[in-house]
Amino acid sequence: MLVMQHATGADQKLLALVKPTHEAYCKRHGYEYITDTTSWSSKCFPHWGKFFVLQKLFKELPEDTIVLYMDTDAIIVDATYQLHTIPDGVSHFTMAKNQTVCYSIMQDGVFFARNTKEVRDFIDLLLAEAVTIPEGSPAFRANYKDEETFNARYPEHPEIKIQVMDSRFNYYPWISKDLCTMPPVIKAWHGMPMRFKISQMPNFCIS
Repeated sequence: MLVMQHATGADQKLLALVKPTHEAYCKRHGYEYITDTTSWSSKCFPHWGKFFVLQKLFKELPEDTIVLYMDTDAIIVDATYQLHTIPDGVSHFTMAKNQTVCYSIMQDGVFFARNTKEVRDFIDLLLAEAVTIPEGSPAFRANYKDEETFNARYPEHPEIKIQVMDSRFNYYPWISKDLCTMPPVIKAWHGMPMRFKISQMPNFCIS
């Protein structure tokens, strides 16, 4: 398994905080850990960077390789848990439900992706659509973010199988405590102000 994080701009401050923890975690379990700070396209939101990185990686990695992607405001807090055991062997993506926007949609701040033709084709489709929306248009400014697009498109592609993982693997400290009875494995601060994230991250670093 490979663990990947992508950051540009101010998010690189968060990446610098969590990187030592994730390097130590991956070394302990024999996973590969990579980071990417490339600004891939000026035609879409920086959030899309994760899919550009996956597109590139999946052209190079062996078939069926599993990649765990985490936003830079997510951190592994249980060093003992073997995360490669979560994907079920059939799914193309393994994701948690979004607890902050709508619990009926998938959250793409922490997810597993399997390197298959179906996934590569789907990512190609998403990125091709993302870069064709005119910058400054209402669609670009109001709605055209990666998560909304992912959730709009995957129901149109029944070949894409999504496994739902529980909230301890994408644990929002201010919400998941009311939904999750198991200790968290990955904590994430999706949507919180940068200054709050930076103040919280060091408290959860593991070695």
